[in-house]
Amino acid sequence: MKKLLKAAAVFGVSAVVLSGCATKSYVNEQIGKLQEQISNLEGKVGTAQNQASQAKYQANMNAQKIQQLEKGDADIKARLQQVEGTASAAYQKATSNEQAIEDLNAALQRQSQNIERILGKHYAK
Repeated sequence: MKKLLKAAAVFGVSAVVLSGCATKSYVNEQIGKLQEQISNLEGKVGTAQNQASQAKYQANMNAQKIQQLEKGDADIKARLQQVEGTASAAYQKATSNEQAIEDLNAALQRQSQNIERILGKHYAK
């Protein structure tokens, strides 16, 4: 029985030891697969970094364009305020002129009535 146990133990240990050992070609094959995966990942990372760099550049360009548009918008608003001021002044002047015209028209009517009255008296004699 002891011989049988010894044989079984030796056989069991041999099976574990032999199955746990890998050949050099197997290890090289597995390392090659891992290196290929690493290379693929490095390529993808490089592509992603390039795309991120391009996106950052485009974002900076867009920010500059937005600033230019905002500056143009501010210039337009300032000009619009000037136009509004000029239009308001012109409206006030027109209103003032309208009143002056009405006053002159009233004075002209009074003068016309005076002339008619004087002429009426003169021709009545």
